[in-house]
Amino acid sequence: MERHIWNEEELEFLREVYPYYPNKEIAEMLKNKFGFEVTDKQLANARRNNDLPKKVILNSGCYKKGDEPWNKGREMSDETKEKVKKTWFKKGQIPKNHRPVGSTRIDRDGYKLIKIAEPNKWIVYSRYVYERAHGEKLKKNEAIIFADGDKTNFAIDNLVKVSRANLLYLNNKKLIFDDPELTKTGVNVSKVVEKINKLERKED
Repeated sequence: MERHIWNEEELEFLREVYPYYPNKEIAEMLKNKFGFEVTDKQLANARRNNDLPKKVILNSGCYKKGDEPWNKGREMSDETKEKVKKTWFKKGQIPKNHRPVGSTRIDRDGYKLIKIAEPNKWIVYSRYVYERAHGEKLKKNEAIIFADGDKTNFAIDNLVKVSRANLLYLNNKKLIFDDPELTKTGVNVSKVVEKINKLERKED
């Protein structure tokens, strides 16, 4: 996409709406009002190059806890409200892209996730299946690997619990195979190595 040169009318519009809306909605507003499309990167550059105010909503880390909004105590103008009110959500309205609890999706790394709570809490599906099957809550330093290397095989005997230290060793030594028995042997080796390392640290 070509670099966009912002005119003063467009920048004034951005100054009014940028703090209040996610970039995706702002891009849609700009398309409807001015007839051009922009990317997240272009909006980020516009904010940096033209000293636009920070967001007062969470949007890709733009607003940090403790930051004081530039427009604290200041309301959006009536003119701007009229321009953008079509994009507002009414109280109780459910967004079109809302996913109910129990929904699943695939993340960028190919792992299946499941939504377990509102408004937007997701966990790795293999972890969810393992916890329900074994009746235990995994610790933060514990992970689940697939014994046969297949991310879509959620059979209970294919899900193996390991510590993060075990997982690091398995990856470094390339001990996760498409043969479940070989992988499980590799897991046992990693656990032995972990115990040896702990004993050596104690002796030191």
